[in-house]
Amino acid sequence: MLLCLGGNDMLRKQPESSTVNNLRLLVQTIRASGAEVVLIGVPEPRLFGDAPDFYEQVAEDMQLPLEQDIFNDVLKDNRLKSDPIHANAAGYRVVAERLAEFLKRTGAL
Repeated sequence: MLLCLGGNDMLRKQPESSTVNNLRLLVQTIRASGAEVVLIGVPEPRLFGDAPDFYEQVAEDMQLPLEQDIFNDVLKDNRLKSDPIHANAAGYRVVAERLAEFLKRTGAL
């Protein structure tokens, strides 16, 4: 299961602890169903924002593969965005291609 959560929480200025708790709960729920989880980091909604450190912490604590650069890289390229915070079709194609590479590299595929 690809888990990409947190962007809307950051936009709505939700407490980071709530996002972290939600991530952990979702990972536990997904694992309880028998599925494996790959965590995808989302950049902070600010100029040159990287994925917050809490993604690394959750990934480390819960022993998850983490891809935290895909959306950051795509959203830095105006040709790949439909607006300031969303990828367009070309951007999502890049995301899908890079995720496929990541999944192969980590042994998920």
